Amino acid sequence: MHPNRCAYVMAHTRFLGWPFAGLVSTQSGMTAAIDQLTEKEKETLRLIVRGHDAKSAATELDLSVHTINERLRSARRKLDVTSSREAARVLYESEAQAAERTSKKLAYEHLGDAAMLPSSDDPSIRKRGRSPALWIGGIIMMMTLAAAIAFVQSGGWEVQTGGWEARSEMAESSAAAQEDAVREQAAREWLALVDKSDLETSFAATTSAFRSAVDLAMFKSATAAARAPLGEVLDRRAIQFTTVNEAGKTYEIALFRTDFENRVGVIERVAMERDGGQLKVGGYFIQ
Repeated sequence: MHPNRCAYVMAHTRFLGWPFAGLVSTQSGMTAAIDQLTEKEKETLRLIVRGHDAKSAATELDLSVHTINERLRSARRKLDVTSSREAARVLYESEAQAAERTSKKLAYEHLGDAAMLPSSDDPSIRKRGRSPALWIGGIIMMMTLAAAIAFVQSGGWEVQTGGWEARSEMAESSAAAQEDAVREQAAREWLALVDKSDLETSFAATTSAFRSAVDLAMFKSATAAARAPLGEVLDRRAIQFTTVNEAGKTYEIALFRTDFENRVGVIERVAMERDGGQLKVGGYFIQ
């Protein structure tokens, strides 16, 4: 895939009927208006873009409908729009663009031009030593070794479309089953935090390497752009567990097939590694 995988994937993805590639650049005046929004107003607008109305947003945030309406009214006034849905869309587009800019910036800073991933049919990539690579984009957040990522995309993870059954070996021993259970529990606990938009706690639960490369604001922006358009989680099934050993490190991978409110059959990959004696998330990939 040439050359910026993040940009490619985002350009071929539609969120709530809006083609990402068609998003226009936010004008300086609108940028200034968005900067005037409070965090509480942004929090409310992110719920609106996920399909909530004032009443359900109030329930979600444990606030009164009056408070939610006040936030929405203030946001509409600051953004000079007539509807709360439009205000939510404006914020969403702005944060999605910010996430894309961050993706490109970090990809070049951490990898450099020569380290950008080539097409997945290049088997030599698994033999190249690389530094940890950070991938953050509208639907991608990945922190792991580039070689490990390439392993996954060159066939290490393959899911058959017929019945969505993972092509993986069944655990033949109780020990293997227990290991899978530990992986699944760790991944599900972290995903549950993201599901309920508890981004501060989910960020704190990532590896130290991830947190050293990404600050909380960047994490929130990328996560909002990736997850908000999908809506609520309806069903999530674990379909495969994999261990990847690269550059002296071991990554535990949990693969899920997830049905969201606005999109079904989404493949979520959670990459984890031992950090301080615990399995912590170092990568999250939505396909």
